[in-house]
Amino acid sequence: MNKRTVTIGPVFLVISASIVQALQASQKDYPHLPDATQLEVDMNLLNDQSGVPAVVADNEQNTHKLFLYTPSYSLELDEIDETKNGYRIKRIEPVNVQMYDRLAQGSLSLSATSWHLCTQEKEILASQSSHWQEVEKEWQLLQVQIEQMRKLAQPVLTHPLLPSHHEQYLDLAASLIELTQTLKHEENDILLSAQREAVVLLREGKAPNPYLLTALVDRHYQPYEAATVPPLLEKLSSEQEEIVQKGLSVPDLLLVHLASQSEEDKALAGLIQVCSTKKQHVLLAAATTQRLEGVLGQLPAQLLSLRLDQQADELSSDSTGPRPAKAWARQMRRQILEKTEAALPPLSRLVVSKKTIGQWIERLQRHVVTLSGEATEQHILFLRQRMSTIEQFISTPFQPALSELAATVQQVEEHLTHQKSRLESFNERQAATDKSRQKPALGRLFQSVDHLAQGWLKRQQATVESLQAEYDAKKQAYQQAQEAMLQAVREDAEYAWCQQRIQEIEAEYATAQAEATKAITILQDTLRELVPAQPPLEPINELTLQHYLNWYTVTRAILEQRYELLQEWRSQLSKYTEIVYPELLRYADVVSGTYADIVATKALTRIEYDLVIVEDAGGMVLPDLLPLLVRARRAVLVGDPKQATPFDQETIQTHPDAEETTTQLTRSVLAQLWSSSIDAAHTVRPIAPAQEEATPVEEEEVESNAPEKGHIDTSPLSAKEGKEQGEPAQIEEEVI
Repeated sequence: MNKRTVTIGPVFLVISASIVQALQASQKDYPHLPDATQLEVDMNLLNDQSGVPAVVADNEQNTHKLFLYTPSYSLELDEIDETKNGYRIKRIEPVNVQMYDRLAQGSLSLSATSWHLCTQEKEILASQSSHWQEVEKEWQLLQVQIEQMRKLAQPVLTHPLLPSHHEQYLDLAASLIELTQTLKHEENDILLSAQREAVVLLREGKAPNPYLLTALVDRHYQPYEAATVPPLLEKLSSEQEEIVQKGLSVPDLLLVHLASQSEEDKALAGLIQVCSTKKQHVLLAAATTQRLEGVLGQLPAQLLSLRLDQQADELSSDSTGPRPAKAWARQMRRQILEKTEAALPPLSRLVVSKKTIGQWIERLQRHVVTLSGEATEQHILFLRQRMSTIEQFISTPFQPALSELAATVQQVEEHLTHQKSRLESFNERQAATDKSRQKPALGRLFQSVDHLAQGWLKRQQATVESLQAEYDAKKQAYQQAQEAMLQAVREDAEYAWCQQRIQEIEAEYATAQAEATKAITILQDTLRELVPAQPPLEPINELTLQHYLNWYTVTRAILEQRYELLQEWRSQLSKYTEIVYPELLRYADVVSGTYADIVATKALTRIEYDLVIVEDAGGMVLPDLLPLLVRARRAVLVGDPKQATPFDQETIQTHPDAEETTTQLTRSVLAQLWSSSIDAAHTVRPIAPAQEEATPVEEEEVESNAPEKGHIDTSPLSAKEGKEQGEPAQIEEEVI
């Protein structure tokens, strides 16, 4: 998919009350749609991952329109024309196939500093930006890039045709399916349907393993680099470690044949364990339950290991080892019912008190209107202006006298201040003179000066006292005149009415604030158990109350839907274990079962595994193996190539057919692959024992069969085929 990343600053989105209501209505049909508060969380989560996918719409009537996409819903945004500092949310819709197709054609990845959701445009600072120019520029560059790639692209077949020899192979497989049903003398509709479906998947190119037919038909295998095996709890032998290493990395098929069955089991358990650490899911198939237990019994307890068993009953409390999938689904159902039981009471109380809660919401809405009414503020402002006009009209006749008295008071105050300053200065000089004077040497002259100073001091004090009395009298007269003016204003009927009306409005505001606080406290209590972290309410004003009311309305609707869904889920879960069953199979570390159980489990047809391990594959013919191989992206076939198939030559001869049919039914797929040319990276075979360690019986066999003593044939070819191709004995010696 074509994509360009756009790094921008913070983005602000505005969601209106009408959009919130429309979102609540849509949630009835689409419960996966988010609530308003979840939008901001989703945007920031996507932003932290790889950016928010976005598509720029064609400009219609110069409208700057943007579409944002999440995994479950999309947002249609319009830039705020007036301020260009954010976007208005115009629509929220669930995603559909058309939206995914639109994203596939090319999209932007918006990596913003942060995403913010607002309920009003005035919450966005004017200094913020919508970053439209950067977004539009990158979008235009993306269109140029898409056009260039379109010109360079070559036409590709959506559904390429299979090579003719692959078609012939699948035709042969289809005929073998019908033939084996006849030879087995049984009617197994489930197996027959699974086998036919496997052929259809391969024919249509829909099998998870894209290299399966190439390996089965052409005997051509994909090259790969072997992965490094992390350390396991138990030490593995070189052969076992080779199985783990190759099984983890091989992109198509791995063929395994070890001399010891216990060695195979330990190696496969190690492979499953390593796949689990890589978050890969494994499907393990075997002919019998005992073979499954041999592998699953060596897995660590922390791995989720499920065993498909159509006969399994309830799982006991002390069950250990591989768990029967259906039985564990029943136990999981009980656990879910027990755990969700505790969530019901607070949700049910919310639903039962729906009517009462609605009444408190209505009260809060009325109080919010009172607190946020612009008309109320304008009314108070008008009343204050009218009072000011009345006060000015009444006080006009009093102004000349008040002005004269004010001037007189100011003049006397200035004179009094001056005289007090002279008196203080004289006292300071007199104190300094008395301190420095030596009275025995001064004589009568200084006594005369002291006498004169004392006389001036008394006169000055008398002047200050007289001015103080005059100032007090003038000031009192001014205050009385001013009080008379104010009394005249207060006695005016219109002025008194305006003042009383303002007091009533302010009292109504205080009452609304107190009642809103009470209502919001009650609403908080209804959600305290369900949503401990609620929006803050400080300070208590119209903005915080409206924000909380919007949040509560959305959250309450979600919780009510959650209650209905939980009730429905618990009801369905109480009746049908199958609801849990598919999810267990999808997310288990390893799902195991016999061939019959795997084929019979319909839930597996919708699940693709990373790896399928087929035990005892040495005895499986093509029709029985294909339903297992088409369930995973790669496969490991384990078994003995020399193992006999269920069909012998004599049985097949009773149904004359082509030689290829006989070969396919008398030799397993593993045997056919093993005998063909195959590189060492796609096989794990037992290490041949050293010559001196061979038993006498082995030595006799070597002497009788090999051209040179001590050479053991470990080639995938038979001895006859080896001679026909003229393989030298030195190859066998190198293998040793």
